[in-house]
Amino acid sequence: MKHVVRFTELAAVTLLGMAVTAQAQLLVNDFWRDGTRTDPGVPPYSEFGVDADADGDLESVWIAANRATNFVTAVGSLTFIPETGTSRAGLTYFAPSGSPVTLADGQALVVTLTFIPTGLSASNAATTTRFAVADYTGGTRLTADGTSSMMNGANVKAYGLFLNIANTFGTTPLSLRERTNLSSTELLGTATDWTTLSSGGGVAGDPGFVNGTPYTMKFTLARNSGQLDFSVSVVGGSLNISHSVTDPTPSTFVFDAFALRSTTAADTPTMQFRNFRVEVIPEPASIGLLGLGGLAVLLGRRRALARH
Repeated sequence: MKHVVRFTELAAVTLLGMAVTAQAQLLVNDFWRDGTRTDPGVPPYSEFGVDADADGDLESVWIAANRATNFVTAVGSLTFIPETGTSRAGLTYFAPSGSPVTLADGQALVVTLTFIPTGLSASNAATTTRFAVADYTGGTRLTADGTSSMMNGANVKAYGLFLNIANTFGTTPLSLRERTNLSSTELLGTATDWTTLSSGGGVAGDPGFVNGTPYTMKFTLARNSGQLDFSVSVVGGSLNISHSVTDPTPSTFVFDAFALRSTTAADTPTMQFRNFRVEVIPEPASIGLLGLGGLAVLLGRRRALARH
């Protein structure tokens, strides 16, 4: 009888895993194995879950807003290189034009970027290393390097991270924001275009990033009825920081782009990207409920078997 129970347990766990996996949709998973950032050609900007060139990656095109030399590709990496005394920016469209990710209730968009920083400052109080998960459905997409240093920000809705990145934090490191001045043509360059939702992850004086250490930064945007749960985490080496906030009146549940910007190399290190991943999954709370449901079925089955 124990063998039957164990088989039932295994089957229940396997089926539960299949159910969760079946509801996840992997759109991009790029390790730059082919050493290029321009696949697939634009449009459609993104392979959107299909490895069209059979190189082992699910790719999306990266566009340098200023000039091509700010993104350097090699086999296994894409490196973003800021410059001293001037801003640099770029983005990728992880969904084709006309096919954005539209979150249903209980779904979450998870964007993961793994990177290695070099050239970190000892400490600074800047939050000028900025990232955004954006909705370009009402805006104008970039089509090539150098076509818009401001990344065609007009009418682009977005949620962003304004990050303090240094060996020692000079301020609260994670500032989670919503873009509220949609008339601005500058996507990430003007802080007043963004409303701060909440900040956290530590305080000034806490140990921060270390040169040459891999870090995984994860953005999660989850639809919860009419609200949007927004969280960011950064993990690597001895660093493990995170912060989350709920926006009760979100501007959008639609997303198709990921953007970044540095004001100057004095505040932003060179960042070698090793993996970029975008997926749509059941919201973490929904996964938990699935787990509890599966456990209930499992326990019920065990009790029934025990009576025979």
